[in-house]
Formats: sequence, C-alpha cells, structure tokens
Amino acid sequence: MPQLRESFRRLRKAIKARLPYVRRREYRILADRHAALIAAFTGHARPATEAAVLTLKPIEATLSGEVCVFVTHATTAELKPHVKAYLIALADQGFAVVLVANTDLDRGAIRLDPSLLDRLDGCLVRENVGFDFGGWGHAYALGEGFARCSRLLLVNDSMIGPLDGSAFAALVRRLRESHVDVVGLTENRTPQRHLQSYFLSFGPRALRSEAFRRAFAGMHALPTKELVIDAYETALTPLLERGGLATDALFPPRYDAPGSGDDTLTYWRELIDAGFPFVKASLLRSERHAAAVRERIPPALLPPA
Repeated sequence: MPQLRESFRRLRKAIKARLPYVRRREYRILADRHAALIAAFTGHARPATEAAVLTLKPIEATLSGEVCVFVTHATTAELKPHVKAYLIALADQGFAVVLVANTDLDRGAIRLDPSLLDRLDGCLVRENVGFDFGGWGHAYALGEGFARCSRLLLVNDSMIGPLDGSAFAALVRRLRESHVDVVGLTENRTPQRHLQSYFLSFGPRALRSEAFRRAFAGMHALPTKELVIDAYETALTPLLERGGLATDALFPPRYDAPGSGDDTLTYWRELIDAGFPFVKASLLRSERHAAAVRERIPPALLPPA
C-alpha cells in the first residue's frame, strides 16, 4: 500500500507540473479523483478475483509459449463481430488465447460458437467489475501467473480489427522481433507518458520481474473507468520502468503534431496508412469521423446497425 500511495503522489505531482496555470475548478476535479482513488484502495475495492465467474473452458496452468488474455465487455448474448474475428486472428498467429467476457447479463446467457470455443485455451464469463484490468488480473490469478509462457499479450475489445490480415501478420512479426521488455502499439502522454493498454505485450524479462508481479497479482476491481485509468493504465508504464524494464510503442507518437495526445483518435488515418491494422471503436460514435471510419472497416467486423 505505501508503494501505491507513492505512485499516486508522483502522478499528482506530474499532473500539477504539466498544468502550472490550471484553474481552481480543474485542480479540484483532479484532487477529487485522487482522493477517490486513495479511498478505493484503502476502503472497499474488492480483489478482482472475488468476481463471480462461469468457466466455459478452464485456464490450464501448464499453458506455455505465447499467451493472449483477451477481455471483452459482452453487452449481448453474442460476442461483437470484431471480437470473434480478432480472437481467430490471434489464434491463427500462434497465440494461446484466453477469453474473458465481462458482462452484466446472466452469465449463462453468453453464447459462444463451439468452433470458436475449440480455438480458445480458456474462456471465462465474469461479473462485470474492474473493467479490463479486473479481467486481466482475474485470469492472471487463475492461470497461476502464466509462469510457463514466453510472452503474455493483454488485449481488449476497444479496437476494431484486424482490418487487414497481412498488416496484422506484419505487426506480430515486428512484435516478435522486438527485444524490448514491454511493448505497446501506441502511447499517450496525458497525464504522463504511458503505453495505451488496449494491446500490451510482456516478454520473458518482464514476466519474471517483481514489478510486473506486484502490478498484476493484487489487482482490484475498481468501481469507475476513471479510477482504473488513474491507478492502472497511466501508472503501469512508469511502475515497470522504475523496476528496470524497457518499454516501447511500435507506432511512434506524433507529439509535435497539432492535437497530439491520443493518436488513435486524432491520427487514425495516418496510423492505418503506416500499417496499424485497427481503428478505435469509439470513433464509430463520432459525428466527425464515423462515416470515414466505416469506409475503412470490413463489413463483417461492423456492429449491427
């Protein structure tokens, strides 16, 4: 707990340093988020492993090689079209794929095609608590830390794709050729530099590190998305770097470009042109981008109208 508090103190200091002229109201919002985060950890946040779960296919502790834990938010009985395609693409590339479906529905209502279940190396239908990190932490515990795997890939459903099979295969090749301990696809510098968590790869040195174990072994089911972002997504990269691990993004950030921050929102066209085989699902709800985004997505991956 003291280490968590120190991480939050550093984060708060970094935010204040980047916003020296922040208005009083904005600072109060940040202070409230910080206080809520501390309260969640010191108060009533449940361990991620306490979530109710229905096991459709158990995670074997003997899983080895390259393992992917894919977390999706299941809002209907059927998986989203792009989730099915993404799972198959990962399996085709040689990953042992574990699916975690967080849902508010009755867990027995979630339906998986038997042929898809056969391609998976584990499948959990889980109470919808803790968001993606809660699902990853729960699977990490049930998989006994995936001690035998050579690479652990954490993925969520916030990206639609792969848009192109060849581009995805090229991305996986680049990932395997990298000698960096922790690899993401893109990074963000708000409120501090961090790899974006929709796709994170951890190599052997990272998986053996105490910093990684501390981060995932005690995962909590935090109650809001903002708290998860503050405590886990934006804090994870600095935490691992302080533990001596090297981190890198396969698609360099455009920090000097106007409006830079989250390139997956602002420069999604440029990313696709550079070989990025995904597009952010939230762009389909954008009045500015939705029509153009739909043109770049294969129809089979689009959600029902």
